[in-house]
Amino acid sequence: MMDDAKTNSTLIDFVYYYSASNYATLAAPDDGEAASFYSGGNGLATWTSRNSTRFKVTSLTADDFDRVYDDIPIITNSVGASATSLHHLGIGNVLAFVTDADKPEVQKWV
Repeated sequence: MMDDAKTNSTLIDFVYYYSASNYATLAAPDDGEAASFYSGGNGLATWTSRNSTRFKVTSLTADDFDRVYDDIPIITNSVGASATSLHHLGIGNVLAFVTDADKPEVQKWV
């Protein structure tokens, strides 16, 4: 699986890992801590492209997100996304992420 990820590294905007100290985590491929979880011959440090996705926990609730009908709340809540990773994720968290700057300007949501 990691060999496929390495081959397609330009397409990968974030990774997930779970650890005893940070619990559920989303991280950008260029996040240093993520590289320690995805290491070895096909690990993140060996990828030719390590996208710099940036994250932010929003103030939106899951119900707020379910009621979104246009992109205004998405754009508003993604402004300032700067974290390379988000730890301790939980049920109901609404996260914003902005993909690598060299990709088309698109805000996405998880």
